[in-house]
Amino acid sequence: STWRTMCEELYKWKEGEDEVPDSWKDFYKYNPCVPIDYRNVHSAMNVVEMARNDLVAQPKKVRVLLRPGRYILREAITIQGPSHSIENSASTTVTAVSRSVAVELETMQHFPEAFYPTALEAAKTALTSSAEPEPSKK
Repeated sequence: STWRTMCEELYKWKEGEDEVPDSWKDFYKYNPCVPIDYRNVHSAMNVVEMARNDLVAQPKKVRVLLRPGRYILREAITIQGPSHSIENSASTTVTAVSRSVAVELETMQHFPEAFYPTALEAAKTALTSSAEPEPSKK
């Protein structure tokens, strides 16, 4: 599949090292890479909240992959299990706590040498344009 190819090409998944996921698209989404998928660590950490609220895929962990380089954290990374209130039909408030998701930060050991963010944009464009039918040539 296209998502498996993207995971392999970006070294998000390695055969023999990682388990084969049920959904390659979800695997790609919950293993963000800085600076390819997100510009900085803080932006990539927003995926944790997305994972907590994904009631369909219910990922158990988010792994933020860091390409070797210098990353400046201007503020602390804080991850909390937020609680939110839900009103039921009897007009009583019930407090529900989001489910927990493990978070890993990992510096990548293997990565494509000539792969730059502009190449990823070209790949994403190719993915979206391949889904559209080509205009007929007359």
